Amino acid sequence: MSRKLLLKLSFLFILLLVACASNRWATQIDWQDFSLPETPTRDQYPHTPAIILLDEGQLEVSSRQNVGSSSFIRKTIIKVLKAAGKEYANVMIPFSPNTVVSDIKARTISADSQITVLHEENIFDVNLYPRYIFYSDIRAKIFTLPAVDEGSIIEYTYTKTFPNRTYLHNWVFQSEIPTLISRFTLTIPYDWEYKSQNYYIDLEPFKEAHGPEKTSTYTWEARDIPEFLPEPSMPPASRFFKRIEFSPSFAKDWSEIGKWYFQLAQARMEPDQPLKNFTEQLVTNLSDEREILARIYNFVQQKIRYVAISIGIGSFQPHFAAETFRQRYGDCKDMSTLIVAMARAAGIKAWPVLISTYQNGPVDTAHVSYTQFNHIIACAQLNDSQLVWMDATDKTCPFGALPWYDQGRWVFAVQDSGKARFIQTPLNPPERNSLRREWQLELQTDGSLTGSVEFVFSGAKQDIERRFLENIHPHLQEQWLFPMLTLFCPGAVLDSFKITDLDSFDKPLQIHFRFHVSNFVNQRPEDLILEGTILKQKTYETLFPDKPRKFPVHLRFLEKETDFITFHFPPDIDIQYLPKDQLITNSFGEYELKFITSEKTLNIYRLFKTKQIRIMNLDYQDWCRFLQAIAVIERDKIIFTKKN
Repeated sequence: MSRKLLLKLSFLFILLLVACASNRWATQIDWQDFSLPETPTRDQYPHTPAIILLDEGQLEVSSRQNVGSSSFIRKTIIKVLKAAGKEYANVMIPFSPNTVVSDIKARTISADSQITVLHEENIFDVNLYPRYIFYSDIRAKIFTLPAVDEGSIIEYTYTKTFPNRTYLHNWVFQSEIPTLISRFTLTIPYDWEYKSQNYYIDLEPFKEAHGPEKTSTYTWEARDIPEFLPEPSMPPASRFFKRIEFSPSFAKDWSEIGKWYFQLAQARMEPDQPLKNFTEQLVTNLSDEREILARIYNFVQQKIRYVAISIGIGSFQPHFAAETFRQRYGDCKDMSTLIVAMARAAGIKAWPVLISTYQNGPVDTAHVSYTQFNHIIACAQLNDSQLVWMDATDKTCPFGALPWYDQGRWVFAVQDSGKARFIQTPLNPPERNSLRREWQLELQTDGSLTGSVEFVFSGAKQDIERRFLENIHPHLQEQWLFPMLTLFCPGAVLDSFKITDLDSFDKPLQIHFRFHVSNFVNQRPEDLILEGTILKQKTYETLFPDKPRKFPVHLRFLEKETDFITFHFPPDIDIQYLPKDQLITNSFGEYELKFITSEKTLNIYRLFKTKQIRIMNLDYQDWCRFLQAIAVIERDKIIFTKKN
């Protein structure tokens, strides 16, 4: 038989195998873990829209030194129980530019066992972050499975091939819907060691050794995993899913993470001559280190436009500081690198800092991985050893402060020569995150009210409010602000409002309202009854019901709110009943309420302050009792009596 004929026969044989596999996918159901009749019904899971029957991942790192690649095969089977479960038919497979996604197969199995296969032309390649990240080469394969209805089963599988010998950073066993079987298999060269950390699941792998291939295989399998149910004000839910996370293959401890990032960023933190010259001119005649840093920070914050960039290694590696300076745009790592370069040009020690923000959750220092961080800021050390923290990406945060989501975080500072250490960023006291309301109210005999109030924001409260107001059209500001008034004064009609110092980041934000209310109090023939001592204000009580929790409370920041209320009332009205003055203070916070009367004037002072950001489960009921005690006080009445 000739060589040419042999090649043709081999090619035909391969085509036959592919055709048989495709035909089997379209006609046969041959699951190994369960059979079709065994799949659960809606009656068995009445409270969930769908259920994951199987979620399986197999990652293999090549054992051959000359083949520097890894492959990952994923298979997912989901049964749709309700109409809301159809959303799981929309599938997204993200991948980086050096990753090849292949062998995508998907099918729908109807309630009567009919199979509908997804056609290749209905699989699309898209940019994963078309808006959030302006420059990105992270893409995704997306598709939606056909003929999906209640009772259908959707099944899909795909392969990712990576150009290097690596393994994934985590495997999540849990989802927002129940999972019957979740299995992850890791195959690595026999002389490799992996380092991992289990979270909220006690699971050891089953190990197999393969002599001829010189590999070791580890399999983690979990069954009957309940759905994840989030709670209000908990830390990021993703940090509480049952999962296993792997450290990067190159990192045995945190010092190696520090060296890794230093090598990525070292050359890019060095200022070139034009940047040195500009910095020298920028800080001319300044000798105080804080003033120099403030000048640098304000330049980067105000003149460098934030643009999210995630291209290749640029997901972690900053651009050269000189390039960011010339282009006048960059992301968090670029802006922080520019601050570091300019500070060094001015003779001040500075370095980049890897941080996990409030939204990303706390860092587990026992688990060595740079993937725990989602942001980069800058830190400078003065001659007196004081540290100055700077995050120029937040356009409303003044120099000398950090945005609330950067505060109280354990961060990873990468210093000279790659030496790195964990440091905790400062946490502002409640007095720095305050809201003060000053009310002037004129109560009339007919129960109507005219009044004015000034809201004065500072710190984190100011940053949040300012960001909203800056991002909406001026014509919509009244629409946004009016509910703020009616929350405290239901039925109010807004007469006018004014915003002061919206663009002055170093000054408190002020909002002034003038308003009137037709029926401010409940009327009886001889009395006027004001329900609630502080204008029916809503408190934390509604957010935290007194029932057992699974997860701790994680407040955004410490805060302080004060109300100064002055009631003026006419000569034909007297005060008949006032609640008692109150003072509650404990480890959670402080609450105070005072009443001061004078001729035809009632002054009310109210204070609410938090002292803890994290309330653990053991303390949660005491926290609720603190809030409930405040709610009971504020449900009391003030009674005015009418003179005949």
